[in-house]
Amino acid sequence: MGLLVGVLPAAPALAVDVKTSASSRVLGEVTHQRFQVDLGSGATARGDILRFKENDPDITLRPRLARGVTAGIQQFVPLAESQLRRGAIAGVNGGYWLDRPTGVPNGLHVTQGRMVAGQAVTRSGTVTRRGMVGIQPSGRMVMDELAVDLVLDQPDVAAGPAKITELNRQTWSNVIKRPDGTDWRPEGEVLLFDDRFGARIEVPGGSKVVVVQGMEVKTSGRTEGTIVAVYEPPLATTYDVSADRYAIVAYGERAAELDVAPGRRVGVTTTITPARTPAAGWAQLTSGVAGGQMLVQAGQRRPDNEWVSYSAFSAAHATARQPRTAIGRTSGGGGMLVTVDGRRQGHSVGLTVRELADTMIALGAADAVNLDGGGSTTMTVDAKIKNRPSETGRSVADGLFLHAPLPPPSRPLTNACPDGGVPSSDFTDTPGTTHVAAID
Repeated sequence: MGLLVGVLPAAPALAVDVKTSASSRVLGEVTHQRFQVDLGSGATARGDILRFKENDPDITLRPRLARGVTAGIQQFVPLAESQLRRGAIAGVNGGYWLDRPTGVPNGLHVTQGRMVAGQAVTRSGTVTRRGMVGIQPSGRMVMDELAVDLVLDQPDVAAGPAKITELNRQTWSNVIKRPDGTDWRPEGEVLLFDDRFGARIEVPGGSKVVVVQGMEVKTSGRTEGTIVAVYEPPLATTYDVSADRYAIVAYGERAAELDVAPGRRVGVTTTITPARTPAAGWAQLTSGVAGGQMLVQAGQRRPDNEWVSYSAFSAAHATARQPRTAIGRTSGGGGMLVTVDGRRQGHSVGLTVRELADTMIALGAADAVNLDGGGSTTMTVDAKIKNRPSETGRSVADGLFLHAPLPPPSRPLTNACPDGGVPSSDFTDTPGTTHVAAID
């Protein structure tokens, strides 16, 4: 790790002592630092920080789905390698996810202005509020615990609005175990899917499948489209959503709520209700990613009880020292992606959630959200691992990446320099490097 300099004094309420190394430049104003957390009794945690500016015109923070769809997971390094070709100079693993069917983000996920995942739920299917990160068109981040509601309306008929249970997440085929060991299966739901789902939808017999064209669900307001097809399969089947269309699947007792026919109009209204920040800050986000516990808000560590009961995590998840990943923003418009190594005796013991919150404050965060940790905790620069993950090959549902502008295509330089100024007459730039602008 090298010599640590620039001690950051901990606030009086913090139980950690954080020291940072000198910064090294990644690209432009993106920098990398290492840090060490002295926890007392000889315990030490070590981690890495990527710092950037929210309003940097040359750098954009973007969440990226594994394999480009909501239903899929991928090892983080191959995901980083695929994003490097799209200008991603550095990044960390993203948020928590569910096996429904595989790798669906557990909470808000927004990509290119379109919302492709919404509410967070517990393993038993109960809706819960968790920390989420939104990215506004300006690049500014907003962080808070959210309730996300989607409502379907049918303006051309007398049927009233129908609450949408899930977006790009199916549950009907999953028998869920209650705490007492008994089985539970939802008796009916209204599910919404788009072409970003990335898997065949399992459709129960007796369902209504409504295919809609012309909609695009965003993080606020109403979108409307035209029904182009309605299916009512008598037996269980599957369905694929084609490009630029949505599929509404209503089954069980809730199928009767849909009074639909081809040619009719339907609408979907999105309402995001943050716990403590203005709702206007979450309107029409460019990007967004699901997190876990809200660690820090307005410069203050959130109460410990929220990290267990309120966010529906186990006490062991919050109180055990583990590898951690977090995202934060400073009051001055700076952003930070942070990983903390753990489960490595002699190198780093990891942090509890409270210690992570204190560390984020010590590093300058005014707001911070805990992301997926444990074996998922990974940071890459130029798709090369920067930290020391506790596991190799762990798959994730998404990642958070700092993107630079894509380079131009390779250019022949034969006539750009005097004779003898290039290695040979057919010399060209190396194509695809994200550093071409810096080289120029």
